[in-house]
Amino acid sequence: MKNPLEGSVIRRVMVGTDRSETADQTVQWAAGLADRYDAELFIVQVIVPKYPSATEFGESEQTSAMAANNDLAHFARQVAGERGHALVVINADPALAIVHAAEQEAIDVLVVGNLGMAGRKEFLLGNIPNRISHNAHCTVIIVNAAHSTDERAPHSMRASLSNDEIPSFKPRLVARATHIAAVMAKHGLTELFSQSDPDISIRRQQARRLRGALEELGPIFSKLGQVLSTRP
Repeated sequence: MKNPLEGSVIRRVMVGTDRSETADQTVQWAAGLADRYDAELFIVQVIVPKYPSATEFGESEQTSAMAANNDLAHFARQVAGERGHALVVINADPALAIVHAAEQEAIDVLVVGNLGMAGRKEFLLGNIPNRISHNAHCTVIIVNAAHSTDERAPHSMRASLSNDEIPSFKPRLVARATHIAAVMAKHGLTELFSQSDPDISIRRQQARRLRGALEELGPIFSKLGQVLSTRP
């Protein structure tokens, strides 16, 4: 099989991480790719906020993000030397945050891990790796970072966690729900749930806005739109 990167000019590689063990494996894979092409390596970590930025707790999250950025910069230098760069972003939507970071840094190849792609939790979150691959404008490589098919975590990770140490899923789900509401509001879709307007031109405008919102929310919502399109 022909290597899709053969003949490509690769100067900048970006990889997403949450600093988990399997994510670090993906970073190492991306570092090897960057080294092969003598490219810059950008490691991006997205922190999902739990509180509004204007609050005291929100400011504390900003401080924590600065500390995380220093730690990530040290890690980047460890795996890629002077070619390693770190970027920590606070955003309720990790997938779009990584895509935007790739655009801002003019990335040639974006690397993400596949852990959780088939799991129920990632389904609810819009499946981050798939959403990245659908929205990024550069080449995207999804790395098989976990050998286990268990949707929760590889055995080696679960064995070292107690029940009190397992990360909470609820804040991420709430953040996802907030993002969905924000996208719906941006596209002016609240009127869709009001009484139907008999004017066909207005209905078509509403349909176009609905399609735009579903596309922005990712492939799961696009599939929902396809199902809806088969009904009167």
